[in-house]
Amino acid sequence: AFAEGFHRAAELPFEGRAFSSAARAFEWLDDPIGWGPLQPERWLEAGEDAALVAAAEARVVALGATASVADVAAALTTSARTLQRRLRARGEDFRSLRRRALVREAQRALETSDRSIKEIAYDLGFRSPSRLVDAFRRELGTSPSGYREAVARAKTTRASPGPK
Repeated sequence: AFAEGFHRAAELPFEGRAFSSAARAFEWLDDPIGWGPLQPERWLEAGEDAALVAAAEARVVALGATASVADVAAALTTSARTLQRRLRARGEDFRSLRRRALVREAQRALETSDRSIKEIAYDLGFRSPSRLVDAFRRELGTSPSGYREAVARAKTTRASPGPK
């Protein structure tokens, strides 16, 4: 069931529930892992595959950079083959999903903490900081330090009053 797999992906402290629709499950889940609004309309328009992908991304973050398709599929109570097939139907693969999920989590860490890139890389399960840098560049076209600087500049620009 939809919520059953999602609750396992987000490691929430409760048993699965049955819902009459994915929309009801989203209403009930609200913000299970601190990613902000779940935007169910975005996922529901795209169908159950998009919800599965969102749950897979959440599970990848929980497992880290070494997450395998089999690990994530098992956590979502589906087979690795089914997860791969559903990803392919959306024009993506597990490696890109894993990279995107981990880079998003790194972005969040860079925006909200002053931890070093090295700490963030190891916390997310990367073998070395250079692996995080490579993933970041592939996904966003910039380095983590460049991203952090851009965020700091944007905050400074917003915080400074305009000319009088």
